[in-house]
Amino acid sequence: MRKSKNDKNYENKSKVCGWYDEVHRWVRKRKPVPERCRLCGKTPEKSLHCSNTSGLYLYDIDDYEYICHACHGLKDLKPEVYRKIKDLLEVVKHED
Repeated sequence: MRKSKNDKNYENKSKVCGWYDEVHRWVRKRKPVPERCRLCGKTPEKSLHCSNTSGLYLYDIDDYEYICHACHGLKDLKPEVYRKIKDLLEVVKHED
């Protein structure tokens, strides 16, 4: 059953989603999109996703990264695997 606009839950969800979309738009306007995913280095067929890193959704450009669809799914659905990949990338980055 679809929620009506008079439903309190619908109103609350609209407010949260509006804010969520707004902070991502704010970041996209200010942070240039790279050609490659920051995690896997691949050039995606479609655009990269603007992904929050801290989970706090702050108005802070450094709190966001651009990653491909596959890495974004891994990050959101399997956070323990994402952390291992991110740690490994930091090690490789320091070796260069």
